[in-house]
Amino acid sequence: MPGGGYRGVPPPGTKGRHWKWQKTLDKEAAREALRLRFMQFVPLLSERHIVNACGVGHMFLRRDDGTFERSDDPEKILAALNSGDKTSYYVFTKDPNVNAMVDILNRTFDKPTEIVDVTHSGQLEVTLLDRLLRGRQRNAESE
Repeated sequence: MPGGGYRGVPPPGTKGRHWKWQKTLDKEAAREALRLRFMQFVPLLSERHIVNACGVGHMFLRRDDGTFERSDDPEKILAALNSGDKTSYYVFTKDPNVNAMVDILNRTFDKPTEIVDVTHSGQLEVTLLDRLLRGRQRNAESE
């Protein structure tokens, strides 16, 4: 058939165009099950990713025994800040993660095209070029 391949009914002795091995079907089913499970966590993961990109801040309040505990309660944090005692709290911050920021932007607005410099430092062997041209001439003469 012109253009290769077949149209319609597959030739005898073949399995057909859309046939897949059982191992491939098993992998696809496992991949789909994992994708469905992962999709439950996408909102949480994206929120954490954004927080990581913007920078993370934690407030630790001193307990009565002298150890610190992380606190998210605004009332406790405000009370510690207004107490005037600088040893009753500890603020921990982490710088914004530039790589996470770039990753979020690339996923949101598509990755920008990168300029790739394709240069050849060597030179093409003349003998190889001659062989190619002679092969083309032979092919043209035989047709």
